Amino acid sequence: GWLLQRYWPARAKVVPRGGHLLKAGKLDFQVHENVSVDEFLDVIDADPAELVVHQERIRDRHLDWTRDWPLHLTLVRLPSGDSHLLIQQHHGLADGRAFMDLLGDLQDFLTLAAAGQEPTRSQLAPVERRGELEPLGLSRLGALWWGFQGWVWLAFMLVRGIVQPLT
Repeated sequence: GWLLQRYWPARAKVVPRGGHLLKAGKLDFQVHENVSVDEFLDVIDADPAELVVHQERIRDRHLDWTRDWPLHLTLVRLPSGDSHLLIQQHHGLADGRAFMDLLGDLQDFLTLAAAGQEPTRSQLAPVERRGELEPLGLSRLGALWWGFQGWVWLAFMLVRGIVQPLT
């Protein structure tokens, strides 16, 4: 629950203005306050051979932020006592360096829980969202060029049939 408190977008669903997600001019976030950790976490007992099946199932599952939570954790417990934590998250929740921050916080919270300790107030403070290009220190023109390159990449992927548009 501590991770959900710190990362408010994990408790949010996207509501597109004007209908379809890709045609929406603006997206709103509907943040849910009373969300159970059980909605984000599956605990599965499995044999080591089944671990790959669970990894593939998670890899192939598409997260639609208008219907699904943007973070899902699956704890696979093996008969040996070992466990594997499989993490699926929408890139809008944490991308690049922000994902490493999220994993670091998750590790800190798991360590505290294992020791029977509570996090400090600063550890629970909501993470401030930054623009994805902010760490790059780009000028306004550089940011526009970066965004343009993203659209060129998407168009190329669509033309080549590598990705399919959502319907």
